[in-house]
Amino acid sequence: MNAPSSKKSSSERRKRNAVIAIFALVGSTLLLFADVAPRRILHIADYEHNFEHNVVPWLRPVTDNDTPVYWHIPKSGGTSMKLYYSCMGLATASEVGVDGHDKDETIEVLEKWHGIKNINVDTTTKEGLIRAGKLGLAESGLADVVFTSYPSEA
Repeated sequence: MNAPSSKKSSSERRKRNAVIAIFALVGSTLLLFADVAPRRILHIADYEHNFEHNVVPWLRPVTDNDTPVYWHIPKSGGTSMKLYYSCMGLATASEVGVDGHDKDETIEVLEKWHGIKNINVDTTTKEGLIRAGKLGLAESGLADVVFTSYPSEA
């Protein structure tokens, strides 16, 4: 188990979170209201409650407690973004880190390949998001970015 680096300064963390937020916004803005798989329009009312309680206003400054969530819309470049953030040395939460760790009882950062860090949860399924919530993923501060196709459940 590799412990997270707690020596990041507040300004470094804020800058990193701002960059992640910008890439996430640019990467998904064009498809924000389109559900690619069934080719239907999403209704914002379906997400209104969760957005109201889980999404911060754009004008609010980024804090150290914020965990960026990347809305991964299939076939829109999300897999490339996972690789990009991993290559930047950021700890990512997606389906990669759960391989062989789906029964772990604590949340942790796994370093598998040449410095690539993954969290031992699967945030690409609703069940995995529930498990991540029970393990305290957001509160742990271990994930630099969380990838999911289910933003209303995140």
